[in-house]
Amino acid sequence: MALSCGGLSLQARAQSRAVPGPSHRFAIGEKDFLIDGKPVVIRTGEMHFARVPREYWRHRLRLLKAMGMNAVCAYLFWNLH
Repeated sequence: MALSCGGLSLQARAQSRAVPGPSHRFAIGEKDFLIDGKPVVIRTGEMHFARVPREYWRHRLRLLKAMGMNAVCAYLFWNLH
């Protein structure tokens, strides 16, 4: 789940729990995206965090990953914040 389309608070939490690992290089090719020089297809699933109880978030994210998604788009309900 390398990319996100929102969820700044979630992104901040993920960064605070991040485990050091290998760094990767992202680039935009002529017709595709590249990670470490290799073409990659971004497959995105969407999760509405306000509609899923917090105790199910990890499970739902694992389901997205099991379906082959490598990115999550998270809609933010501004009327709830």
